[in-house]
Amino acid sequence: MYYSCGLRRNEGINLNLNDVDLKQGVLLVREGKGGKERKVPMSKQFILDLECYLSFERSPKELHEKALLLHSRGGRLIDTNRFFKELLFKANELGENIPIQGVSLHNLRHSVATHLLHNGMNIYQVKEFLGHASLESTQIYTRPK
Repeated sequence: MYYSCGLRRNEGINLNLNDVDLKQGVLLVREGKGGKERKVPMSKQFILDLECYLSFERSPKELHEKALLLHSRGGRLIDTNRFFKELLFKANELGENIPIQGVSLHNLRHSVATHLLHNGMNIYQVKEFLGHASLESTQIYTRPK
């Protein structure tokens, strides 16, 4: 979700179930940086993944919880960076060779910006996708580190 939709950490944390429109294929980011709201398109693959999560990973007792992302006890997932690192460790245990030091959710946001540009999206569209106030911010995201 963070990569596919180019979300900031807090944008993902603050997402609620009613912010997801699977039929229209958009996520409504209500609490973006500076209090700005934006609609973010979801890829077909992400929609399928999200439908699977909602159908199979959320137990009936968790249906009352309005948060989209839940931790193992059923409340809103707040520590997304720790959860992300745990996923990286698990992937490495399964044979992947992913560097963990220096990798963060924010790196995913930089990566999607670069990939969108390399696949033909213009920088103004990337700016809107990421919810940036200025083009200069978007240009920083697309420079190699």
